[in-house]
Amino acid sequence: MRDTLVATIGTSVLTNFQQLASAQKFETWASFQPAGEQPGLREAESLLKEAAHDLAKERPENAAKTLNNLRFLPRVLGAEVASLSALLQEPPYGGLKQAILLHSDTHDGALAAEFLAHFFHIRFGLHVQPRRVLELRDDVPGVFRTFGLRNLVKEFARTVQDFGAGRLVFDATGGYKAQVALAVVVGQAFGVPVVYRFERFSEIIELPPLPFTLDLEFFSSVRALLEKEKITIHDLASALGQPLTDANPAFARLSVALAGPDGNNEYTLSPMGQLILELLKLRERNVSRR
Repeated sequence: MRDTLVATIGTSVLTNFQQLASAQKFETWASFQPAGEQPGLREAESLLKEAAHDLAKERPENAAKTLNNLRFLPRVLGAEVASLSALLQEPPYGGLKQAILLHSDTHDGALAAEFLAHFFHIRFGLHVQPRRVLELRDDVPGVFRTFGLRNLVKEFARTVQDFGAGRLVFDATGGYKAQVALAVVVGQAFGVPVVYRFERFSEIIELPPLPFTLDLEFFSSVRALLEKEKITIHDLASALGQPLTDANPAFARLSVALAGPDGNNEYTLSPMGQLILELLKLRERNVSRR
């Protein structure tokens, strides 16, 4: 049974309530919300204002308790709440018992995850654990692209190790859009379904696998390179031979796992390289258990 949700988390709920808090009139704010929700929002004006104040003061648990009194789940609660609500209506996932929330390495990311953790527990009865993904922040694109996304792969792999792939479902609705394709590839590699809820859809969809294959036997033969924090030109030439271009079949096969070179002519693992390394580790653990 798939009883554990692993969800990427964004900060849309904070942005939504900041817009409410900064609006001169509640009616003005409500007029920009979905037409079908506006009557219910007007009835819940005091609750919504109280929650907006609590979030502004960084009291996420208070805000979650207040918003649990809502009679419905409006869009202002964010994509993650809408996605979980839709997911629980799907027969394969109706038995979810716990959630791991993967959030950015930012103050707002942690605050949003803390609010959602409380709300998921109070409203849906889930046991929830927020996890910070180190270096997953958008102020330095190079750090995000190389280290942040690599660490996201590590966290996905950690959940597979902790719970087993058969218990998991990945939800990539929240957070940075660059995470969606990565989540699909990671899910495909580990055998975990990946779901996504488009804003205009009432239901959630399971994302189809991407057309890719990995030659794990080849990557196993160069695992020593994948384990290195920095991979030098000398390291590559010693393991793969020359030239270090696509004219060298071994280098061409390895290049998907590499990011760089940097100013020092050194490489690091790409997010795909981190995924390959995690798959090799998982295979090694599975062999040792036999």
